[in-house]
Amino acid sequence: MSSRGIKKLHLVVISDGGNVIDMLAIVDMLARFKDNGGSITSHVMGLAASAAVPIYLMGDYRTAGHSAQMMIHPSSLWGKKLSDYTYKESDDDTPTAITLFKDATARHNEFYASLIARRTNVSHTEAMKYLTTGNTTTGMWYFSAAQMLSMGFAHKLI
Repeated sequence: MSSRGIKKLHLVVISDGGNVIDMLAIVDMLARFKDNGGSITSHVMGLAASAAVPIYLMGDYRTAGHSAQMMIHPSSLWGKKLSDYTYKESDDDTPTAITLFKDATARHNEFYASLIARRTNVSHTEAMKYLTTGNTTTGMWYFSAAQMLSMGFAHKLI
Protein backbone atom coordinates (compact mmCIF):
# COMPACT_ATOMS: atom_id res chain seq x y z
CA MET A 1 0.00 0.00 0.00
CA SER A 2 2.75 2.44 0.84
CA SER A 3 4.22 1.88 -2.65
CA ARG A 4 0.92 3.26 -3.97
CA GLY A 5 1.26 6.39 -1.88
CA ILE A 6 -1.01 5.20 0.92
CA LYS A 7 0.56 6.24 4.21
CA LYS A 8 -2.37 6.05 6.64
CA LEU A 9 -4.59 3.07 7.29
CA HIS A 10 -7.75 3.08 9.40
CA LEU A 11 -8.42 -0.47 10.51
CA VAL A 12 -11.83 -1.28 11.99
CA VAL A 13 -11.90 -4.56 13.92
CA ILE A 14 -15.22 -6.35 14.43
CA SER A 15 -14.32 -9.99 14.93
CA ASP A 16 -15.06 -13.00 17.09
CA GLY A 17 -11.65 -14.39 16.23
CA GLY A 18 -10.21 -16.63 13.58
CA ASN A 19 -7.34 -18.77 12.44
CA VAL A 20 -3.90 -18.27 14.02
CA ILE A 21 -2.07 -18.71 10.70
CA ASP A 22 -4.26 -16.10 8.99
CA MET A 23 -3.71 -13.73 11.92
CA LEU A 24 0.07 -14.11 11.69
CA ALA A 25 -0.06 -13.32 7.96
CA ILE A 26 -2.18 -10.20 8.53
CA VAL A 27 0.10 -9.01 11.35
CA ASP A 28 3.12 -9.48 9.05
CA MET A 29 1.42 -7.49 6.26
CA LEU A 30 0.59 -4.66 8.68
CA ALA A 31 4.18 -4.67 10.02
CA ARG A 32 5.48 -4.43 6.45
CA PHE A 33 3.18 -1.46 5.82
CA LYS A 34 4.53 0.25 8.96
CA ASP A 35 8.14 -0.60 8.03
CA ASN A 36 7.56 1.25 4.75
CA GLY A 37 6.48 4.45 6.49
CA GLY A 38 2.78 3.78 6.99
CA SER A 39 0.81 4.50 10.13
CA ILE A 40 -2.20 2.59 11.40
CA THR A 41 -5.14 3.70 13.50
CA SER A 42 -7.17 0.73 14.70
CA HIS A 43 -10.64 0.80 16.22
CA VAL A 44 -12.68 -1.94 17.91
CA MET A 45 -16.42 -1.93 17.38
CA GLY A 46 -18.34 -4.59 19.26
CA LEU A 47 -15.78 -7.31 19.84
CA ALA A 48 -12.12 -8.02 19.15
CA ALA A 49 -11.60 -11.63 20.15
CA SER A 50 -8.82 -14.16 20.01
CA ALA A 51 -6.85 -13.84 16.75
CA ALA A 52 -8.31 -10.35 16.16
CA VAL A 53 -6.49 -8.89 19.18
CA PRO A 54 -2.94 -8.98 17.71
CA ILE A 55 -4.30 -7.43 14.51
CA TYR A 56 -5.91 -4.63 16.54
CA LEU A 57 -2.66 -4.15 18.50
CA MET A 58 -0.80 -3.32 15.29
CA GLY A 59 -2.41 0.11 15.41
CA ASP A 60 -0.09 2.96 16.34
CA TYR A 61 -3.14 4.67 17.80
CA ARG A 62 -5.92 2.44 19.06
CA THR A 63 -9.48 3.39 19.91
CA ALA A 64 -12.53 1.44 21.03
CA GLY A 65 -16.22 2.09 21.24
CA HIS A 66 -17.62 2.60 24.73
CA SER A 67 -19.47 -0.74 24.49
CA ALA A 68 -16.57 -2.63 22.87
CA GLN A 69 -15.16 -5.80 24.38
CA MET A 70 -11.99 -7.79 23.92
CA MET A 71 -11.46 -11.50 24.57
CA ILE A 72 -8.25 -13.46 25.06
CA HIS A 73 -8.12 -17.20 25.72
CA PRO A 74 -5.64 -20.06 25.99
CA SER A 75 -4.07 -20.79 22.66
CA SER A 76 -5.51 -23.24 20.22
CA LEU A 77 -4.21 -24.12 16.80
CA TRP A 78 -6.22 -25.51 13.94
CA GLY A 79 -9.32 -25.49 16.12
CA LYS A 80 -7.73 -27.80 18.71
CA LYS A 81 -6.65 -27.27 22.29
CA LEU A 82 -3.83 -29.22 23.88
CA SER A 83 -6.41 -30.91 26.13
CA ASP A 84 -8.11 -32.36 23.01
CA TYR A 85 -5.17 -34.76 22.64
CA THR A 86 -5.11 -37.81 24.89
CA TYR A 87 -2.41 -40.03 23.41
CA LYS A 88 1.02 -40.42 24.99
CA GLU A 89 4.44 -39.26 23.92
CA SER A 90 6.60 -41.71 22.01
CA ASP A 91 9.15 -43.71 23.99
CA ASP A 92 11.85 -42.94 21.43
CA ASP A 93 13.13 -39.59 20.14
CA THR A 94 10.60 -39.37 17.31
CA PRO A 95 8.59 -36.15 17.53
CA THR A 96 4.93 -36.92 17.96
CA ALA A 97 1.97 -34.79 16.99
CA ILE A 98 1.55 -33.76 20.61
CA THR A 99 5.19 -32.58 20.80
CA LEU A 100 4.87 -30.62 17.58
CA PHE A 101 1.58 -29.14 18.79
CA LYS A 102 3.15 -28.10 22.11
CA ASP A 103 6.05 -26.45 20.27
CA ALA A 104 3.75 -24.55 17.90
CA THR A 105 1.49 -23.44 20.75
CA ALA A 106 4.49 -22.27 22.80
CA ARG A 107 5.79 -20.23 19.85
CA HIS A 108 2.36 -18.67 19.33
CA ASN A 109 2.01 -17.86 23.04
CA GLU A 110 5.44 -16.22 23.08
CA PHE A 111 4.65 -14.10 20.01
CA TYR A 112 1.25 -13.05 21.36
CA ALA A 113 2.49 -12.31 24.91
CA SER A 114 5.48 -10.33 23.60
CA LEU A 115 3.21 -8.25 21.36
CA ILE A 116 0.83 -7.55 24.25
CA ALA A 117 3.74 -6.59 26.53
CA ARG A 118 5.26 -4.25 23.90
CA ARG A 119 2.02 -2.53 22.93
CA THR A 120 0.11 -2.28 26.26
CA ASN A 121 0.59 -1.81 30.01
CA VAL A 122 0.28 -5.58 30.54
CA SER A 123 3.44 -7.46 31.52
CA HIS A 124 4.66 -10.48 29.61
CA THR A 125 3.91 -12.64 32.67
CA GLU A 126 0.33 -11.39 32.91
CA ALA A 127 -0.18 -11.86 29.17
CA MET A 128 1.08 -15.44 29.42
CA LYS A 129 -1.49 -16.05 32.17
CA TYR A 130 -4.28 -15.07 29.78
CA LEU A 131 -2.83 -17.27 27.05
CA THR A 132 -2.24 -20.38 29.14
CA THR A 133 -5.01 -20.42 31.76
CA GLY A 134 -8.63 -19.64 31.17
CA ASN A 135 -10.64 -17.92 33.85
CA THR A 136 -12.65 -20.21 36.10
CA THR A 137 -16.05 -19.35 34.63
CA THR A 138 -15.69 -19.43 30.84
CA GLY A 139 -12.10 -20.41 30.14
CA MET A 140 -11.76 -17.05 28.37
CA TRP A 141 -10.81 -13.57 29.54
CA TYR A 142 -13.24 -10.81 28.57
CA PHE A 143 -12.33 -7.15 29.01
CA SER A 144 -14.64 -4.15 28.82
CA ALA A 145 -13.78 -0.98 26.92
CA ALA A 146 -12.86 0.68 30.23
CA GLN A 147 -10.51 -2.21 31.04
CA MET A 148 -9.02 -2.04 27.54
CA LEU A 149 -8.25 1.63 28.18
CA SER A 150 -6.75 1.12 31.65
CA MET A 151 -4.65 -1.84 30.47
CA GLY A 152 -3.29 0.13 27.50
CA PHE A 153 -4.93 -1.91 24.76
CA ALA A 154 -6.85 1.22 23.73
CA HIS A 155 -5.56 4.79 23.84
CA LYS A 156 -9.01 6.37 23.78
CA LEU A 157 -12.70 5.42 23.96
CA ILE A 158 -14.88 7.07 21.34
